[in-house]
Amino acid sequence: MFGGQTDGNQSKRRKLWTVLIALIVVLGVLVVVGIVASHKSKQAATTGTTTTSTTSNSPPSSSSASGQSGRTFIDLTGSGVRQTQPFTAAGNWTITYTFNCSNFGYKGNFQIDVFNTDGSDNGDDGANDLAMSGSATKTFSDTGEHYLSIHSQCNWHVVVKG
Repeated sequence: MFGGQTDGNQSKRRKLWTVLIALIVVLGVLVVVGIVASHKSKQAATTGTTTTSTTSNSPPSSSSASGQSGRTFIDLTGSGVRQTQPFTAAGNWTITYTFNCSNFGYKGNFQIDVFNTDGSDNGDDGANDLAMSGSATKTFSDTGEHYLSIHSQCNWHVVVKG
């Protein structure tokens, strides 16, 4: 009589472990699919505002033929994962960012990946910070069409000027 109950309990435990392992595997697959999809997607999902008139902190320079000197390409505020609209840089351009993880409660990761519009990584180191908060301005000299992929659980603000 007791032997039958033990076998029944062991069988229930095995089934429970099997279900838990299956759920963990499914969750892992969904996370990987989400990460891959966010990097492959070329459609922008922006909800930030675009600033049309700003002052540039850089020294005066001659305007390019397209008039992009000091132009604000992107001005976004948000949290989570966001892909920007493509922008065309005709000369030097900057990414200025701030992030704050106080809403998250502890240090968070803030990452910006820079891509060419064909989806290839152009090799620029946008940002990769792990902190409660931070800010920086980075200058790039590669020309052409680019877009940014922003990843963070923290609140952030990103501005791209060229």
